[in-house]
Amino acid sequence: MNYYKVLISCGHVGNSKEITIARYFKAKNTIEAFESGNRMPRAKENIRTHRFCL
Repeated sequence: MNYYKVLISCGHVGNSKEITIARYFKAKNTIEAFESGNRMPRAKENIRTHRFCL
């Protein structure tokens, strides 16, 4: 298992505004880390283009 840094767009900061936060996930591959980022609380639901830093 590897550690992955995922940049997640978060909401609840105003209309059409977002903040980007970094979260670290321990996962088997990048797909699993990406899916974990999508399930995070406050993650924007309509944006599925989170960024990775390997």
